[in-house]
Amino acid sequence: MNACPACGLPNDENAKFCKECRARLDTYTRARPSREFKNVPPPLPPPAIAVPSRIGLATIGLILGIFGIGIPALFVGIIALRRDPLHRGRAQGAIIIGAVGTIVLAVALILALPKGDPLRRHITPDQVSRFTDAAYDRIMQVEEEARVMGEHLGPGADAELGPVYGRLHALRTRLDDLSDITDEESLNIVRAELVSEIDSARAYLKNH
Repeated sequence: MNACPACGLPNDENAKFCKECRARLDTYTRARPSREFKNVPPPLPPPAIAVPSRIGLATIGLILGIFGIGIPALFVGIIALRRDPLHRGRAQGAIIIGAVGTIVLAVALILALPKGDPLRRHITPDQVSRFTDAAYDRIMQVEEEARVMGEHLGPGADAELGPVYGRLHALRTRLDDLSDITDEESLNIVRAELVSEIDSARAYLKNH
């Protein structure tokens, strides 16, 4: 269709004059671009929509280290350092914080352990006291045996039985110094010394 430039009425394609207002129809005007569309800027591209990225291993390790979870942060940081090179700084930070947290935890555990050898079985002061009372009873039995033998030997018995009384006195002194014993192994050593000295004293009494 050929629109009239004067009245706008559509006319036939090959018409030279408008059938309404008889204005001349120029065929070249159909292909002429409209002036109102000149100097119109091209349409702007649609704005880019930022897609949030997922949280990487490096970020997870850093968060774990900040919250004091040292060992997992250390391992996650090492894995992130190999798999996520774009966040190398965060991975290194997670490794450093995780290592520091692990060291702090280890020191705290060491300080919390009981003093002395942790493999030794610890004993209470009541156990030491019961052992000391039983040991004093055995020493008194040997002293009674020595006293009876001294009465049998008569004059000069004190000189004869002096080594026995000396050993028993040393055992009493040893028992008075047991307050520093806190483990079963040390107590067993004292028990063995006590049995050995009492057996030696009784053997001396039998031989005399």
